[in-house]
Amino acid sequence: MTNKITMTKEEFLTQIEKYKWDLNGLVSYLKIDEAKVFSSDSETLLAAIAIHERVFEFASHELKSDKEFVKRVLNEVRVRILRYVSDNLKNDKEVLMAAVSMNGGALQYASQGLKADKEVVAAAIKSSGFALQYASSELQSDVDLICDAYTTHSASLKSVNQNILSSEAFKKKFHSIISKMDKREIKQNFINDIENIEYLPDHLKNDKELILGLADYLGLALRFVSDDLKNDKEIVLKALKTDGLALQYASNNLKNNKDVVLEAIKNGKHTLEGDERGMAIEFASSDLKSDIDVIALAYQMNEKTKQFVSSEIYESSEFKEAFDRISIIEDDQIEFTLIAGNDEQYSNTLNGSAQELNIISFPLSNIKFLDEERKFEDFKHDTCWDEFTSYHGSSEEYGETTYYKIKVIRNNKVIVDTNNLN
Repeated sequence: MTNKITMTKEEFLTQIEKYKWDLNGLVSYLKIDEAKVFSSDSETLLAAIAIHERVFEFASHELKSDKEFVKRVLNEVRVRILRYVSDNLKNDKEVLMAAVSMNGGALQYASQGLKADKEVVAAAIKSSGFALQYASSELQSDVDLICDAYTTHSASLKSVNQNILSSEAFKKKFHSIISKMDKREIKQNFINDIENIEYLPDHLKNDKELILGLADYLGLALRFVSDDLKNDKEIVLKALKTDGLALQYASNNLKNNKDVVLEAIKNGKHTLEGDERGMAIEFASSDLKSDIDVIALAYQMNEKTKQFVSSEIYESSEFKEAFDRISIIEDDQIEFTLIAGNDEQYSNTLNGSAQELNIISFPLSNIKFLDEERKFEDFKHDTCWDEFTSYHGSSEEYGETTYYKIKVIRNNKVIVDTNNLN
């Protein structure tokens, strides 16, 4: 018995639009008889899929196997519908080439045979370097494809087997790519994927001009630079501002430099693995692990740093004096006010003030809130705090941007107040 149409095409599309942001509601609606009437109506489905690709899942078997219809959807509407097409079309090279040329990620829905087809994989990589992860294991080891993927998206190397990246074949090809770049291009390529400096030629790992240009982003990637640059105070200090634990990769000479070690201790992080504030003291020289100022600052940052220091020190009068002295210098009161909005000018002003604040270097245990409605212990773990300590100064949430007004008081003097900045 044929289903009787009880609604118009326009009414059907209105319902799809209604559930555009409600996937459960959309799926439930598409399962009812009134909606199923349109499962074989190619033109109506094309319009519906344009609203939400999940509609294609509920198309008739005939349409899911219709090569021309699938090509129309791929070309005109949504690439990701490939997951719902028939197995025959997932193994159709013409269909896959059309899909991956627009969105390399569509390779994940291809048949195993086409994931092993170098032409298909190369087309996918040209669209998105990340598509390499969906290729057959053999092609994921293909040095030419790996380097093509890097050229498209430098972050794609993260999904490549480390043994391949350590091979001479990869190094030769990769170094050839790098040799065609000037230092400005190399810097731009590596800023967002700083770990990739591991694969640079040795002479570039020892190029102070290049590494200094990347030093603000280095962090733990300090381990990949040359031994000479690991002993360069300017570079190491910049790396420590990104992550204090990078001290472990500094030269022994700098691990015994008090200024360097204090900078490392100030720049710990909160991570999913735990609180790393102050923990850089573990990598300081033996002499500095006995330095009372170093110990006092580390303890203020994180009481867990006691594990790296003789417990008797904490009972001494010298330690208490040092602790009080550092508290006087570093005791800052910070007032945060959250504002929802999209004021670009205010955002720029705030980002500038965040750099001035260098908030992550403050001993967080001493931060006091002037606004009693939000306590630091509640605030420091949320997204806004993480974003702020990264100097972004804003957090995108629910399509809006949250900005901060900040006032910082040091020794009873206001040193930053964004309300007064233009």
